[in-house]
Amino acid sequence: MHRRLFPRAVALLALVVTVATVGASGATAESPTPATTRLRATIDAILADNRLAGAQTSVVVVDTSTGETLYDRNGNRRLVPASNTKLLTSTAALGLLGPGHHFSTDVQTIGARRGGLLSGNLYLRGGGDPTMLAADYDALAAQVAAAGVRVVTGNLVADDTRYDRARLGSFRAALRRHGVRMLGRTVLGEPTPETAHPVARHDSMSLGELMTPFLKLSNNGHAEVLTKEIGRVLSGTGTWSAGLTAISEYVADTGMDTGTLRQRDGSGLSRRNLVPAAEFVDLLAAVRAQPWFATWYAALPIAGQPERFVGGTLRSRMAGTPAAGNVHAKTGSLTGVSGLSGYVTSADGHLLAFSILLNNYLTASVKALEDQIAVTLAGHREDGVSAARVARPEVPQAPRTPEGVECSWVKPITC
Repeated sequence: MHRRLFPRAVALLALVVTVATVGASGATAESPTPATTRLRATIDAILADNRLAGAQTSVVVVDTSTGETLYDRNGNRRLVPASNTKLLTSTAALGLLGPGHHFSTDVQTIGARRGGLLSGNLYLRGGGDPTMLAADYDALAAQVAAAGVRVVTGNLVADDTRYDRARLGSFRAALRRHGVRMLGRTVLGEPTPETAHPVARHDSMSLGELMTPFLKLSNNGHAEVLTKEIGRVLSGTGTWSAGLTAISEYVADTGMDTGTLRQRDGSGLSRRNLVPAAEFVDLLAAVRAQPWFATWYAALPIAGQPERFVGGTLRSRMAGTPAAGNVHAKTGSLTGVSGLSGYVTSADGHLLAFSILLNNYLTASVKALEDQIAVTLAGHREDGVSAARVARPEVPQAPRTPEGVECSWVKPITC
């Protein structure tokens, strides 16, 4: 599935606006403003750092209000994006499932009731809830007991046929704690009969609310469940293949050229994922028009904000700079792979979309270079008035990852 025509028409309109705007100041795409020329020279100097010697880079910055490309270094080069992949997964989930989508886990039966005796099986039907905790299973068991059930003659059946694997041990124990005795055994993988009726139900937080822990903390499990849920809801098949197909179709509709990229999972753990920075920027620019954008934008990690569920993976970065509280972006980290893609508001109030992808470097970390670019963008002014010079953010040298260990497995992440 390739890029659709409508987003190109939007881009053409933005180009017309840009030409009209820069025409008034005597600048053109071939003749950038002095401010843009300085911006490009500054980012070039950052990317010339010895830590990137021999590395691969793909960096693009676009002014979303005009469509003007302020910077492009190898923007069409496909690189491993690591967790920047979650930008595709999260936007597709909101666009296809909706921010009000819930994951439901319920208990059902087809058995006959006589007083506290339930003659038949009790089915725990998993709904893929990635946030389900032991306390939630306990609450379900309490609902079963509150319904008056005291003895179940049949089996406790785990219906994990949606796609997930329920944690049954805690649920059976919870039933016992609430005075419900199971006479049968525990059975895995049987579907709940169509004629079953509900006994208890638990709904997850909404998908809009789930975006905060998912994106702030870069939760890989959430990403893979969302991929399967998209497949299940759209095609009836809760598989990675079905989900990835739907995600590809969705991001193509937003304007990404899916003929230039490859997505192999929902989280970005796979090194077979390949995305150019220019395509991330296309997505970032396009989704601003979506009704759920404010929710998604707020769920992205925010630079220099120390609270875990605000700053997320950017909470200790860019503090005390114009980027702090300003940059909303998704991080990405694997050994030899780093990425930062999102938004920053420039010093003259323009919302800039940017993507920085860095691959195949040998140093422990290049996060400081990403931060320098983001801070530079935060201080940029197109009117030519230089903002006060701000020292580049100092980031302590990351400790070296033990030999043979993937850096993203180490907590805190060393890359």
